[in-house]
Amino acid sequence: MATIAKTNDNQMINGAIKFPQVRLIDAEGQMIGVVPIEEALKSAEEADLDLVCISPNPDNPVCRVMDYNKFLFEKGKREVDRPPKLEGRNMVMYLSPAKKK
Repeated sequence: MATIAKTNDNQMINGAIKFPQVRLIDAEGQMIGVVPIEEALKSAEEADLDLVCISPNPDNPVCRVMDYNKFLFEKGKREVDRPPKLEGRNMVMYLSPAKKK
């Protein structure tokens, strides 16, 4: 992967991540721990993947090594498969007095 720095959908990727230290999750989903950003970027580059900030909390930023393009593709695919929202649908209810027998 080319080292790209972009922020799509408010997501920081590679060089756009400006935190001095991050909590790193590797490509297999294993927690590596808190590492300097340089080490996290090096780990992503060695794996030929992207470093994506999945939780930009300033106190405890969490970054994951993943293929960002594949992530976007799967995210888009999930959105297409999702049924449409039923927002703004009005229901009308007619009430009438109860009849006694």
